Amino acid sequence: MGMKFFPELYMGEGLEGKGKKLKKRLMHGLLTPGVYLLTLPRYGFGILEIYRAKELKKDFYQKYPPLIIGMASDETEAWELSGKIVMEAYEKTGSFNVRDYLAEKMKKEEG
Repeated sequence: MGMKFFPELYMGEGLEGKGKKLKKRLMHGLLTPGVYLLTLPRYGFGILEIYRAKELKKDFYQKYPPLIIGMASDETEAWELSGKIVMEAYEKTGSFNVRDYLAEKMKKEEG
């Protein structure tokens, strides 16, 4: 799979310490039962999107891989993690624009 990952990947508590292994499994198209992925919205509206990892095995996502910014061990944890990311963006910028917040965060890491 041609997956793209945010450098500072957000991880749910249920997956702590498993990020490297899960990224490798996802990149090789292996099953990751129960794993949910958080991505930026595909078409620009909305704040975040949540997918079951197996959804990204579909041809469309192989051709147009989303930027994965977080992983969670179940749907509830995915919602909690998305809330954490949104609140972090708001606390740092005063805005709910997660896309711009993460882009700025990536620039700081690279620079």
